[in-house]
Amino acid sequence: MDGYVAVITKGTAYLSRKELAQELHYTPRTIDGFIRGVMDEIGKGRYHRCAVAGQRYNFYAIVDYMTYKEQLKDKNMRKLVPPFDPAGIAELCGYNMQLIRMDKIEEAV
Repeated sequence: MDGYVAVITKGTAYLSRKELAQELHYTPRTIDGFIRGVMDEIGKGRYHRCAVAGQRYNFYAIVDYMTYKEQLKDKNMRKLVPPFDPAGIAELCGYNMQLIRMDKIEEAV
């Protein structure tokens, strides 16, 4: 067969504080620190203002901040931090859609 099936591995990029804590296996207090950091970085232009939508937070921005938070705090190291890449994070975290060839599905069955 010559077709593809789209598989969506996660549904949303915006999670509540509690959902972030469960997904990332951190305490809510630690998540609060990440959220404050993302909000600070919104002011500095790293993340779009929509990274925080009410009481829901962009998963990709949180993961990016977790990864680079120490470098972002240092004015010299900050220059070496790569630009925010939500698509790259989504690919690594499994939070996006992937295409599977139909013939691969038939082989597995």
